[in-house]
Amino acid sequence: MNRFKNFPLFLGLVFLTLTLILAVSEVTNPRPKLLSGHAKVPETLPTTDFVPGELIIQFAEGQTPEEIEAQVQEREKRVADSVGVLQNTIQATNLKVRNLPLPEESLLSLKTIKEETKTTEINPLFSNFFLVKASTDLPLSFLISQYQKLLGAQTVEPNYIMHTTAVPNDTYYPKLWGMKKMAMESAWDVSTGSNNVIVAVADSGVDYNHEDLNDGRVIKGRNFAYGNNDPMDDHFHGTHVAGTIGAIGNNSKGVTGVNWNVKILAIKVMGADGSGSTDAIAQGVTYAADNGAKVINLSLGAAQPAACPSAFQSAVNSAVQKGTAVVVAAGNSSANAGNYAFANCQNVIVVAATGPDDGHAHYSNYGSVIDVAAPGGNPSGGSGTCSADGSDCILSTVPGGSYRVLTGTSMAAPHVSGLAGLILSKNPGLSPSQLEDLLKSTADNLGNANYFGAGRVNGTRALGTVPTGPTPTATSSPTPSGPTNTPTPTPGGPTPTRTPTPSGSTPTRTPTPTIPLQPPIISFKITFSGMSDNKPALTVKVRVVKKVTGESSNYPGIPVTADAQKIYKNPVPLPLIGISPGSSFDILVKGPKHLQKRLANRVTLVTGINSEFDWSGTPLEPGDLPDPAQNFQQDGVANAHDASLILERLNKDDADSLRVADLNYDGIVNLNDYSLLIQTLSTKYEEED
Repeated sequence: MNRFKNFPLFLGLVFLTLTLILAVSEVTNPRPKLLSGHAKVPETLPTTDFVPGELIIQFAEGQTPEEIEAQVQEREKRVADSVGVLQNTIQATNLKVRNLPLPEESLLSLKTIKEETKTTEINPLFSNFFLVKASTDLPLSFLISQYQKLLGAQTVEPNYIMHTTAVPNDTYYPKLWGMKKMAMESAWDVSTGSNNVIVAVADSGVDYNHEDLNDGRVIKGRNFAYGNNDPMDDHFHGTHVAGTIGAIGNNSKGVTGVNWNVKILAIKVMGADGSGSTDAIAQGVTYAADNGAKVINLSLGAAQPAACPSAFQSAVNSAVQKGTAVVVAAGNSSANAGNYAFANCQNVIVVAATGPDDGHAHYSNYGSVIDVAAPGGNPSGGSGTCSADGSDCILSTVPGGSYRVLTGTSMAAPHVSGLAGLILSKNPGLSPSQLEDLLKSTADNLGNANYFGAGRVNGTRALGTVPTGPTPTATSSPTPSGPTNTPTPTPGGPTPTRTPTPSGSTPTRTPTPTIPLQPPIISFKITFSGMSDNKPALTVKVRVVKKVTGESSNYPGIPVTADAQKIYKNPVPLPLIGISPGSSFDILVKGPKHLQKRLANRVTLVTGINSEFDWSGTPLEPGDLPDPAQNFQQDGVANAHDASLILERLNKDDADSLRVADLNYDGIVNLNDYSLLIQTLSTKYEEED
């Protein structure tokens, strides 16, 4: 029997050994768990629509109030014998390694916070989520700040009150995929527009008798194409544009516009063949600004490369000074919009087109002049013909009470103009520059700024960000003089090439096509190591991001070859399209499919013209992240420190956080990025073993 007298001690040592093994496992393969006392909280606090005094808290595994109390009671029982004391010591060691508090610490933390917040109830909801009911006299920000200190808490959020979203009952609304892409249903909960806001449509006219436009919302403006006061549409283009901007919403027929209650100032500047002269368009812009329009939609432009006409530029400058924003289509030539009027003019909001999948429309012009993107349709196979069901194009009103699908940047621009009118219904004092900034800052980033500008516009985010308080004072915009060439404008959808010549009209002036000088292009070569995997050649993805402005160039497939030292180079210099030189850049390199577990290598470099970046001096290790505390430099080693850099930025989308830890480039730092890093570290350890 004596051989069993040390059996409890033996069991304790075995238990200790197993626990330490588990602890080491936690260090080597840590679980994505938030540090104790640093619970995740909302980025911005709501001002309304939450239950006063209530929070929803998610606790870490084994850290709920009931579990903590049970653990404390169990630990108190163990102190009666030596084995129990050893068990408590082992548990404390394991918790410390996992960065979790002792049960006694958690219980004291909870008791203290309950007293400070006058909490009356903590009730389980499901899983590890609990509803906390505290004092309704205390500010929500105070309650959150206190409970985020709670040891063992992972997330702390208000108990939000949700509402149904506004879904119009218009017959063809299910076909309006563009409205859903722009998140308009939630936006309409905030505002459906105001008839005090006027959006001008300078186009081929508007069918003001159309069933979806005939409630008095269309103001009959001037006909500059034929020199009269009847802006009736004898083409189709202008009525289609007007319907997207402001067809009557929720009237059980037809379609709905982005803006349900807007006033539309119809100005006819193009004739029956869909083309018009610069003088007519410039007069139309001036007329709109002089007659109360806060937004002017111009879904038209030059069919051939041409500089911005001086007359048009002057009219735009004057309109902007009067507080009127001018929205123009980027054009449908699948070319650099900087070479085409009116997208290359100053003080305009240039809109590119996207398809149902948020991809760049194949026809849409591109380049550094693009401000934002919006739904314009994208027929498959590079075609200009919409599918039979119209699901790849934009459905809207056309003359005669009909509806039709069209595609083009002409269809994208009115989505932006309608949203601009909605924004102004909440704050009519916004200046054109403030309106443009708001549209850009709330857009959904789709990637390449040359294709999408700041991104595809988002109605919910835009209306949720409209500044309140005193009405801002409109500010004047600069008035640069434009060049002298005069193009023949054509609509952004169809592209007719001649101007109608009814009796008494002025003949069309044909321009001499010119291409504006472009800024010097930065070109560079990359030289790097650390991604070889003993492959003689690789194809890598390269992304270059300008730190100050966020401009970027993407290179989806760059061939690189290695020398005997496994140093890789790209033989042909890469041009940075759409990015101005002379600033600091982040350059990101990502390997091909056989390296899919490797993460992007990030290096910050200062460039000049025609630079060659030599990274071979310091091998770049996959998973080695830039450290803000070290001026965003890499230390050359991928380890637990890089994991902590991600954990500190979970659920953040600010520029610095994305630069450090957005490993899959989805616009937010979350557990998916953490998981990618863990996979990389695991691969590294396996290779070292």
